[in-house]
Amino acid sequence: MTEQLEILSINYHRNGVCGAGFHSVAFNFRDEDGRYRKMVATVFEEKGYCSVIEIEDFANCWRGDVFEPLLRKAIRDRG
Repeated sequence: MTEQLEILSINYHRNGVCGAGFHSVAFNFRDEDGRYRKMVATVFEEKGYCSVIEIEDFANCWRGDVFEPLLRKAIRDRG
Protein backbone atom coordinates (compact mmCIF):
# COMPACT_ATOMS: atom_id res chain seq x y z
CA MET A 1 0.00 0.00 0.00
CA THR A 2 3.00 2.31 0.47
CA GLU A 3 3.29 2.90 -3.26
CA GLN A 4 -0.34 4.01 -3.31
CA LEU A 5 0.32 7.01 -1.03
CA GLU A 6 1.87 10.31 -2.05
CA ILE A 7 2.36 12.59 0.96
CA LEU A 8 1.73 16.24 0.04
CA SER A 9 2.11 17.95 3.42
CA ILE A 10 2.33 17.23 7.13
CA ASN A 11 1.64 19.83 9.81
CA TYR A 12 1.38 19.69 13.60
CA HIS A 13 -1.41 21.56 15.40
CA ARG A 14 -1.61 22.24 19.12
CA ASN A 15 -5.42 22.24 19.28
CA GLY A 16 -5.78 25.14 21.70
CA VAL A 17 -4.29 25.41 25.16
CA CYS A 18 -5.63 22.17 26.61
CA GLY A 19 -6.70 19.98 23.69
CA ALA A 20 -4.77 17.00 22.36
CA GLY A 21 -2.28 17.97 19.66
CA PHE A 22 -2.47 16.27 16.28
CA HIS A 23 -0.85 16.04 12.87
CA SER A 24 -2.78 16.84 9.73
CA VAL A 25 -1.60 14.98 6.65
CA ALA A 26 -2.65 15.79 3.08
CA PHE A 27 -1.99 12.99 0.63
CA ASN A 28 -3.01 11.40 -2.63
CA PHE A 29 -4.15 7.78 -2.56
CA ARG A 30 -4.45 5.42 -5.52
CA ASP A 31 -7.29 2.96 -4.86
CA GLU A 32 -7.52 -0.60 -6.17
CA ASP A 33 -9.18 0.66 -9.37
CA GLY A 34 -6.22 2.96 -10.05
CA ARG A 35 -8.22 6.11 -9.27
CA TYR A 36 -6.36 8.88 -7.45
CA ARG A 37 -8.15 10.40 -4.49
CA LYS A 38 -7.18 13.54 -2.58
CA MET A 39 -7.27 12.77 1.13
CA VAL A 40 -6.72 14.48 4.46
CA ALA A 41 -5.98 12.71 7.73
CA THR A 42 -5.98 13.76 11.36
CA VAL A 43 -3.49 11.69 13.36
CA PHE A 44 -3.53 12.17 17.12
CA GLU A 45 -0.57 11.18 19.28
CA GLU A 46 -2.38 8.24 20.86
CA LYS A 47 -2.34 5.09 18.74
CA GLY A 48 -5.71 4.23 17.26
CA TYR A 49 -6.82 7.84 16.88
CA CYS A 50 -6.71 8.56 13.17
CA SER A 51 -9.39 9.81 10.79
CA VAL A 52 -9.18 9.86 7.00
CA ILE A 53 -11.52 11.83 4.74
CA GLU A 54 -11.65 12.17 0.97
CA ILE A 55 -11.44 15.91 0.17
CA GLU A 56 -13.68 15.88 -2.90
CA ASP A 57 -16.43 13.98 -1.07
CA PHE A 58 -16.55 14.80 2.65
CA ALA A 59 -19.27 12.20 3.11
CA ASN A 60 -16.75 9.56 2.02
CA CYS A 61 -14.73 8.66 5.12
CA TRP A 62 -12.13 5.91 5.02
CA ARG A 63 -10.94 3.50 7.70
CA GLY A 64 -8.24 5.28 9.66
CA ASP A 65 -6.81 2.01 10.96
CA VAL A 66 -5.90 0.98 7.42
CA PHE A 67 -3.92 4.18 6.77
CA GLU A 68 -2.63 4.84 10.31
CA PRO A 69 0.64 2.82 10.19
CA LEU A 70 1.75 4.45 6.92
CA LEU A 71 0.75 7.93 8.05
CA ARG A 72 2.57 7.57 11.37
CA LYS A 73 5.67 6.38 9.50
CA ALA A 74 5.49 9.40 7.18
CA ILE A 75 5.19 11.71 10.22
CA ARG A 76 8.23 10.07 11.86
CA ASP A 77 10.23 10.24 8.61
CA ARG A 78 9.50 13.97 8.23
CA GLY A 79 10.54 14.42 11.91
